[in-house]
Amino acid sequence: MKYIKKYEYVNRHSLKPKMGDFVICKDPSDTLKDFLSNNIGQIVDYNLPNSDKYFYSSQYKYIVKYDNVPKNLKEYFADNLRGFKEEEIMQHSKTKKDLELLLAQNKRAI
Repeated sequence: MKYIKKYEYVNRHSLKPKMGDFVICKDPSDTLKDFLSNNIGQIVDYNLPNSDKYFYSSQYKYIVKYDNVPKNLKEYFADNLRGFKEEEIMQHSKTKKDLELLLAQNKRAI
């Protein structure tokens, strides 16, 4: 049984998003909900505790970049970057195409 526990440990941690992954995120505010759930961002950095690199508080673990932020939402982003907690990342993938297919399926289901 020792081996199964080691495997579960490795498997559970390999499911976390990594730098360079493409993501679909969620936000509790109604203002950003539609934009974030229908657009794909890319993790460009980690927000490390006690780091002055970004203005985000240390509660946000991932820094995600979006390419197509509308002008009316620019105030919620800093240079098209936004911080997210791990639980705010709904989907992630190494390839953008996987998430594009997922978004297309979701639009057809509605």
